[in-house]
Amino acid sequence: MKPALLSIILALCGAMLPQASQAQDFPAKTVRLVVPFPPGGIADALARILGEGMSKSFNQQVVVENRPGAGGNLAASAVATAPADGYALFLGLISTHAINVHLYQQLPYDPVKDFQPIGRVAQAPLLLVVPPSLPVKSVAEFIAHAKANPGKLNYGSAGNGSASHLAMSMFSTMAGIQLVHVPYKGTGPLKVDLFTGLLQGYFDAQVSAMGDIQSGKVRLIGVGSRGRLPAFPEIAPISETVAGYEFNTWYGMFAPAGLSAERVRILNRTLNQVLADPATRTRFDSQGLEATASTPEALAAFVASETERMGKVVRQTGARAD
Repeated sequence: MKPALLSIILALCGAMLPQASQAQDFPAKTVRLVVPFPPGGIADALARILGEGMSKSFNQQVVVENRPGAGGNLAASAVATAPADGYALFLGLISTHAINVHLYQQLPYDPVKDFQPIGRVAQAPLLLVVPPSLPVKSVAEFIAHAKANPGKLNYGSAGNGSASHLAMSMFSTMAGIQLVHVPYKGTGPLKVDLFTGLLQGYFDAQVSAMGDIQSGKVRLIGVGSRGRLPAFPEIAPISETVAGYEFNTWYGMFAPAGLSAERVRILNRTLNQVLADPATRTRFDSQGLEATASTPEALAAFVASETERMGKVVRQTGARAD
């Protein structure tokens, strides 16, 4: 080999070494997984499960950082403006990446341009529950009762534009019924009114509703998932009565835009390994979560689809952020 050609090859190899070393050394310090809700909720539990699994894979600590406020906008903005080095990750969800863009006149971040998708994480179907005093035991009976009493049935939500609001709004529109929306600032007062029959319906998460269902404080009449749930195999999906209806709260992992392709690959591979772990699946089941591993490209396409779908629902309700 000619000396000049050998020199060029050696130079190219030398230029590639720092990049290869950088990939092998990642992560070399603690990684932050930012959650847009306070400790104790389903998103926090999900993040801690992921953090534990990824910490073991990386042999580096992945810490959960709770940054609640403004419907998730504070946490999303914090990660969107962080360095694009893979050490700041975001547990985004249907509100931060599909609903808020339609709900707020101005967001402090762009859900698409400011984030690099890593992969889908999980989804949790919402459950349609009613007070025991309501004389209905199925979705079909609920619809018939609402049609017989137009504008007389109240439903609660966690606030204007919340998932519980949009889930019921979409349901009532597709079912052709008239319901009255009563937004709440917290689920405590909402549930008191639901238990006592002042509210006639509510879309709740499985982990939150489980105890109420088992104690008889509420009656479960339908699920927002496409199929039946393992925890309630006797309860039919709403779609069996209202064709095409589906509403899940979903979660995805994101990093700041501009993250290198190699680090995206490492993070996606590690995330999917955690999601495939049977121990993770068991812990997800206890929270009413279904693992939904994917490629970064699949998450991007899913976000685009959900953003369009939620935009139609928000416009239909005329909802604006509280």
